[in-house]
Amino acid sequence: FLRTEATEVRECLAVASRLALPCEGVGFEVTIDGGLALQIASSATVLERAAEIFGTRVARRLFPFAGEDRGLSLSGFLGAPELHRSSRRDIFVYINGRYVKDRTVQAAVAEAYRSLLPKGRHPLAIVELAIDPSQLDVNVHPAKHEVRFADSSRIFQAVRYAAHTVLSRTPWVAAVVSQSRATGSSVDPAIVASDQAVTWNSG
Repeated sequence: FLRTEATEVRECLAVASRLALPCEGVGFEVTIDGGLALQIASSATVLERAAEIFGTRVARRLFPFAGEDRGLSLSGFLGAPELHRSSRRDIFVYINGRYVKDRTVQAAVAEAYRSLLPKGRHPLAIVELAIDPSQLDVNVHPAKHEVRFADSSRIFQAVRYAAHTVLSRTPWVAAVVSQSRATGSSVDPAIVASDQAVTWNSG
């Protein structure tokens, strides 16, 4: 059954946004009651698409990451801790180009942020994962919104490692460490400040 009009509109925009984020080369346009609600050029990059969807201020606080490990390829953007959300809804996961609601990848990203966010808050992140199709089952959900990995532990560790490695070298961490020292609270000792992005390879 249909919910309120405002709720249905928000959900339609959310679906369009999820589809548009990784689809470089494809333009998107959403109109509501004759008004333009979302417009993304086919030439827009993932970061430019994020700016259209979340706003320029948010897009400026997204940090890129990329890498590969034994046939597993990862890329995307990790949001500054200050962009934290109330749920994991804004950890966008794409596997072989398809949007999925994957708890393994979302949990790995959340774990990488554990020392950086207030309790009960969750990061904004865009994670694109490319993997051999033989290593996952895409038929576990009628709408294809979920997948099952042949080795979910390996996926969790790879995503967590990649995200943690990048986060440990972002400029945001300096402020977190400084605040932690001032208040006497704990922070992951592996987290250190730097302003350089990294491309990882765990071996």
